[in-house]
Amino acid sequence: MLTGTSLRLGASIATIGATIVLARCIADVFDDRELPVTALTALLALIAVRALLTSLSGPVLATGAARLTARLRRVALGTAIADRSGLAAASTIGPGIDALDDHLIGFIPVRIGAAIVPILVLGVIVIIDPLTALVLVFAGPMLVLLLALIGLRTRELVARRISHLDWLGSTYLDLVRGLPTLEVHGRANEMADTVRTSSERFATTTMDVLRTAFQTSLVIEWGATASTALVAVEIAFRLAGGHLGFPAALTVLMLIPEFFVPWRELAARYHLGLHGEQVLDDLGASPQTPLPSLDRTGEPPTGRAPVVELHGISHTHPGADHPTLIDVSLSIGAGEIVAVTGPSGVGKSTLAAILLGLIEPDRGTISIDGEPLRADGVRMQQMAWVPQHASCFSGTIRDNVRLGRADASDEDVLEALDVACALDLVRALPEGLDTPLGEGARRLSAGQRQRLAIARAVVSQRPIEVLDECTALLDPDTEREVLRRVLGRGRTTLLIAHRPASIACADRVIELRPVDLGASR
Repeated sequence: MLTGTSLRLGASIATIGATIVLARCIADVFDDRELPVTALTALLALIAVRALLTSLSGPVLATGAARLTARLRRVALGTAIADRSGLAAASTIGPGIDALDDHLIGFIPVRIGAAIVPILVLGVIVIIDPLTALVLVFAGPMLVLLLALIGLRTRELVARRISHLDWLGSTYLDLVRGLPTLEVHGRANEMADTVRTSSERFATTTMDVLRTAFQTSLVIEWGATASTALVAVEIAFRLAGGHLGFPAALTVLMLIPEFFVPWRELAARYHLGLHGEQVLDDLGASPQTPLPSLDRTGEPPTGRAPVVELHGISHTHPGADHPTLIDVSLSIGAGEIVAVTGPSGVGKSTLAAILLGLIEPDRGTISIDGEPLRADGVRMQQMAWVPQHASCFSGTIRDNVRLGRADASDEDVLEALDVACALDLVRALPEGLDTPLGEGARRLSAGQRQRLAIARAVVSQRPIEVLDECTALLDPDTEREVLRRVLGRGRTTLLIAHRPASIACADRVIELRPVDLGASR
């Protein structure tokens, strides 16, 4: 990449030299002087050098970019993206890394050129005509400032577009996985509306990025044109007054476009560069780096968060030909958030069900603070559970939330709803907490039911929480806020997750592998 960028800079320098020589030759023609052979030779040589360097820089940059993207794809397949959901990972590994070609070939060399070439041109103009250089010293920083201000907005839009693309992929994945359940419960049409809304949101953010990119180019073109016109006017007045020679005036006028060309190219490729930077951030982001800012000072009101240990857990489902889990051991520290990831069917939900006591393992032990758990209902009294497909029951919103703790007051219920980002939903209903939901809470969307289930777990005030993809049906902004509030309360948490925002909140990430059906730390 360095070689290709150097070749492009060399071509720009050759262009500056050819422009100076050409201006001198034209001035000699107008002054009826004979063109020196050395000048023509130098002009032809500079043009040839520029053509050669330009033709070489393209293949060199393309080769370097191909090698780098191939290496990044290999690394991403094995490390940074391995813990993301299938479609989100495919989005980054496929079109995401492919977009780096534009970033590496088009944006980086242009950005370097925009930092160096205008300074070289300005240095030449300072020698030829210092007064014109003063105009450029004012105009140049103004264009850079405009580009930076627009860039802040562009960066936000690009990040939002990629976030919506990941969420759209995860939504499709959830829809495909849960389609039979959705059909049974009559929710398929609702999810179709969700997908339609998500697609429209992604299209809107894409158009916002393109609109901002066009605005950036327009602003830079306008600024460059205005600056060039200003230089032309002041040179014309000084030339007419005899204060500036014709050769110097012509040379400066021909060099002015070369001063602005790199910034024009940078403006045209700016959104591609920001897209590439966002992809690189995704590739280099560690799953343990939290996206939401968690307040980890909270502590369960019942006392210190316990330590949970699972040792040698193995389980085979009745009628299955092979075990789902073999010799899985896992320790969750007091107040620690541990995310368990892995492909569908590897046993993540089975592990959660064993911890909850919903099913018993064939072999292995579970302990809390070193005390073995009995195979009875006492285990679940210490744990709160939020499944991916939340269940609501006939009754009011208050009744559904208080399933977590029967003696919860209305203040406790409202506080739990606030933590689950469902308080505005309840306040918008005419009967508030007394709103009847009906059988299966069909008047609520899947995401709203999920938030009620989260509020149910919060109001229970239990020191251990098992969250099985509990934000899978929420949009990215709501998901981040729910995770920030729920996971910042100091509970010992087992988090079954596949979406990036959930994984990023974990203190540790454990991957269940289908090959050895074990846990990889």
